[in-house]
Amino acid sequence: RMASADTSMEEIDAITEKFRPVATRASIIYFVVADLAGIDPMYQYSLQYFGGLFNMRLRLSEPNEDIPRRIAILLDDFTKFIYVNICRGLFEDHKALFSFLITAQIMRHKEHAHYINKRPITAAEWSFFLRGVDSAKGILTEEEQVEVHAPEGLSPAVVKKLNTLELLSGHEGAKAFDGLIDSVCTGDRWQAF
Repeated sequence: RMASADTSMEEIDAITEKFRPVATRASIIYFVVADLAGIDPMYQYSLQYFGGLFNMRLRLSEPNEDIPRRIAILLDDFTKFIYVNICRGLFEDHKALFSFLITAQIMRHKEHAHYINKRPITAAEWSFFLRGVDSAKGILTEEEQVEVHAPEGLSPAVVKKLNTLELLSGHEGAKAFDGLIDSVCTGDRWQAF
């Protein structure tokens, strides 16, 4: 009997682990929703309320025996449902911010960026978004931060920001912004733009 119970527990643990991305997505979205109270104290949702919505979507979403497909269905269904449900209680000005925060937090999570077929936002890129040029302090050396001549139509501050973004991104091994500063400063297409 103990061997049977152990086998059952191992099977349950294996299935539970396969569905971990659904729980992770729910926690990502919950913390975005919880942070809305910092925007307006009226935006306070309890964990119990959120858990009830989560359980309801588990029951009502499209069933599927294929586990990867079921996970994709749950991720999509839950994300859309929570977005629509919470947006009903938000002021119009805050809906775009809520959308951005959900997207940014999903994109910052490596596994969840993969589920939407996007490259994750690196820590350096997120820091740059929040702090701008100051995000390079303590990461890039003075030698790495070479001053770049600003082309006509762009201020030196903008060029410095673009250069910092490219350097920070490359510092973490990401290639998303490689060649950006050369393209902007020497490319005729940017001048036309």
